[in-house]
Amino acid sequence: MELARSLELHEKGLHPFLFLSPQPWLTKDPFQSETFSPPNSEQAAKGAQSIPSYHGFSGPVQVTYPNAMYGGPQQPAFIDTIVKLTGINRYKDLNGGTPNCVSITPLVCFP
Repeated sequence: MELARSLELHEKGLHPFLFLSPQPWLTKDPFQSETFSPPNSEQAAKGAQSIPSYHGFSGPVQVTYPNAMYGGPQQPAFIDTIVKLTGINRYKDLNGGTPNCVSITPLVCFP
């Protein structure tokens, strides 16, 4: 069946990356697929946190916080609001196996 015909109307705008055949870096151990750059001091001051043991440091997929990371008062207020409204906890790093949390996440750049 042709992919376009199998999609619902609301799915037709999805990024085509989702439907590509698996790339070699998708089938590797996550620690071999990722090159993670922990937050620098400016990014950490804006709320970025990480746990290095959750990441790889020598793979082809680049993962980092943006240099121009937003640092206004709305970001911590948003996180506090989500925690208070839902009871979901804030975690330093959602990559440790508890994705049901509030966290500031880095950007991913695929090869």
